[in-house]
Parts: sequence; structure tokens; C-alpha cells
Amino acid sequence: MEETEEETAGLSLAVGQSGESSNGEEALNEEFSEFLLKRFYLIEKNMRFSIESICSHMPTSFIYVTIVNKMYTALNLLKFFRISLVKGSFSNQELKKVFSDSEIKDCSNKTTSVLLLRKRRVECLEVLRFLEQFKFPNFHGVRSVNEFCLQKACLIFCTASSSAKLSTIKELKLVIIDEAAQLKECESAIPLQLTYVRHAILIGDERQLPAMVQSKISEKAEFGRSLFERLVSLGQNKHLLNIQYRMHPSISVFPNVEFYNKQILDASTVKERSYTRNLLQGRMYGSFSFIDVSHGKEEFNDMHSCKNPVEVAVISAIIENLYKASIANNNKVSVGIISPYKAQVFGLIDKLGNKYEAHRNFSVSVRSVDGFQGAEEDVIIMSTVRSNGNGSVGFLSNHQRTNVALTRARYCLWVVGNGQTLMNSDSVWRKLVQSAKDRECFFSVDDDKMLSKAVIDALIELNQLEDLLKRDSLLFKGAKWQVYNLYFYYICDIILYK
Repeated sequence: MEETEEETAGLSLAVGQSGESSNGEEALNEEFSEFLLKRFYLIEKNMRFSIESICSHMPTSFIYVTIVNKMYTALNLLKFFRISLVKGSFSNQELKKVFSDSEIKDCSNKTTSVLLLRKRRVECLEVLRFLEQFKFPNFHGVRSVNEFCLQKACLIFCTASSSAKLSTIKELKLVIIDEAAQLKECESAIPLQLTYVRHAILIGDERQLPAMVQSKISEKAEFGRSLFERLVSLGQNKHLLNIQYRMHPSISVFPNVEFYNKQILDASTVKERSYTRNLLQGRMYGSFSFIDVSHGKEEFNDMHSCKNPVEVAVISAIIENLYKASIANNNKVSVGIISPYKAQVFGLIDKLGNKYEAHRNFSVSVRSVDGFQGAEEDVIIMSTVRSNGNGSVGFLSNHQRTNVALTRARYCLWVVGNGQTLMNSDSVWRKLVQSAKDRECFFSVDDDKMLSKAVIDALIELNQLEDLLKRDSLLFKGAKWQVYNLYFYYICDIILYK
């Protein structure tokens, strides 16, 4: 660093001397100052990149705070030189004096700006000489760099499986396993086998999704059970982090009662009035609501995954309205769409396309429940998919999966589904629908004209025209000629014409 600074001074003087004989004083000053400006800009740029890289990637146990402060002091001084050369008007002789004298001598006849420039130069050289004492080890390839960083690191972040590589590198006495309830016991055993480990902290939630196990036999043998869950079942003491900082209280109330026995408290930040967001007009789009879509039909593909195209159309219309409101009000909104079925996820992705990808203030993420574990968004729209008369909801009834789905939203959680199907099921979803009704948060898709139109368009596209010719069809609801509904009792056969 010091050599670069002195090299700049020497080069600057050389340029000044080479131009004195052929050019006028004014042209010489301009050429000299331009050269200095370019040099300082280049040095500052390269040094900033190097310092930021060092501070970002070097272990803090190796590079001390005093060194870092000196580095940024040098950067600020170089920036000062650059700005001074841009804004100041210095003669050739003044610049030669500034960058040739190593000490500040009698400056009684110098201007304040020249004196300040000379002082800053001396300060900069002192800082660079100090930094010259800071030496890097000689590395011989990427592997030696990796080993050095791991040896000097105070904190090491890695996956459970890759922690096996740390056994010969560093003496680690404390291991913290995050999302421990999602790790199989055999996976948790990997970091716990490190030689010098004396303490282990497991952080997780056994009430949310466990580890994924593909084999039904392995699942039956509880191969997916975590060490966290085993310790809880054995009565090991655990500490509940009982304050939630994510969800609006209207969202957290049901999971708190149903999954956590009312042990979770809402933080003061989520109870403030500013945490309530009216992203769309109408009570249907409050902090929590259940939007009943009774006109949908569930369909199963070859992979036995279920989808509901009408729910896809409804959610697509909601997203369109959210996007328009976000642009009109200049609000930054992130939306997550969750469904327990992959077929529904793919259907939603196909419907939405890449329409909203290019907008910085509006984002949409569509994932399965498993894919959303650990994530959060401003708005969560949950598609329950199932729509049948016998109340069959499949693995939607899983408490852990339901808990994850209902606890991802910050400001708004809108559940889209067939209320009657869920009420007929002997599952947690029956309680959710009843809770929505008790809290006056249960709405029909018929209550919103835009959503009603989306349902009608979807039924026409799906060639389900018979649903539109029923007496209680959305097509006739609200029509001025409702008096003729009585005659539907006498219709025996229906012939459809497109």
C-alpha cells in the first residue's frame, strides 16, 4: 500500500517535469491534476475492493478491529485526495511540493487547502506504513486457504452431513443444530461425534414437519424420527421460545390454540396498528379470512396428485388484484402461495407464468407446504384443493403440515377452499373453518364480483357448463330476472349449446 502511494507521487512529479519545457503553465497544471485524479481514483477503487474482500472473508480472530479501522482510514484519505483534486485549484508548484516533501515545514505562505492536503498526505503515509506490518500467510492452493479460514474462524456454519469434515481441522466444543426436528437421528449423530464437542444445543419444533422419508417401510419403522423428538418423548427438559414476532395476532390465534396450547405470546411489534395492512378493499381481504370456493372440482393425475383448477383461477384473480393495488399504492408486497399437492403447485405456476418476475416491489412464490418450511411472506394464500362430498382431505389432515402452512404469513393469511368439504372432514380443518365462521372471517367467493367472474370463466374453460345452469349458479346470482328461478324446478333435460 505504501509503495503504491509513493509510486503515485513519483509518477506525478515525473509527469510534471516532463511537460514543463513544452507546454504553458496552465496546460501543465491541467495535465498534472488530471493524471493525479486518475491515479487516485484507480488506487482507491482497487484498495476498496481488496479491503472489502479482506473484511468479508478473513476470520475476525486473524484480522483485528484496529487493522480494519486503519484500512478504512486509508480509504477515506484517498477519497479526500480525489475530492480535493476535483474541487480544488492547485498550481503545479503546489502539487509538486505536496507530493514530494515528507514533512510539513514552514507553511506560513501556503493556503489552507494546500496545508490540509500536505497534512493528509503525511497521515496517509503513516497509516500505510502501519498496515505494511500486517502480513498474510503464504497459501499454496485453495485447500490451504480453506484450512486457514476454518482454523481461525470463531463460528463455522455448515450442514449436518458436511460437519464430518471438521473432525481434523478444529477443536469445536459447542455444536448448535438448527431445525433439529427436521433431521433424522442418524444425521444429528454426525456433528455430535466430533472429538472435542462437550455441549450441544438443539433448536427446532417437533410440531412442524419432520424429516422426509420416501420409503413407507422406513416411515413405519420411524426412521424419520429426529433426535429432538426422541429427547422430548423421553421427558428431556426443553425451553420454549414463547414469543412470536412474525404473524399478525389474527393469524397466530388459531395455531396458538390448536398446536401450542395457548403458550405462545404475540410480540408488541405485531400488535401495533401499523402491522395491520389493508392491501385490498373489503373485509374478505383482512388479516385472516377463509374464502369458500364451493364450485371447484378436485382432479387426480397419473401420479395420484390432486388439483383444483377453479381454485387456481380464484387465486390467480386475487394475485392480479394484489399486483394492481401494489403498483397503484407503490407498496412493496411479497406473496406466497402454498398448496399441499404438487399438481396444484404446477397448475398455479403455469397459470401465473412469469408475469410478476420483473417487478421489484411485487414478488410471488409458489411452493408446496414442505417447500415453505422456515420461509415467510407478507401475504400467504393457502389452496386446500380438496372438494368432495364425503369430507376426504387426505394428508391435508396432517397436523404438522397444517401448522407449517398456517404460520408462514406476516400480515395476511387467506385460505381458499371448499368450506363444506373441510367441515365434513374429521380433521383440524373442520376446526379452522368453524373458527373462521365464529370470528366472522368466513366469506364466499360469490361476495366478490372479480372472483365470481374468475370462477365462471374457469367453469366455461373446463367445459363444466352444467354447473352454470343450476339455480344457485354464479351466473344467475344477482341477476335482475331472478323471479324466473322458480321455473328451474320444471326443467327435466338440459341441452347445452356453446
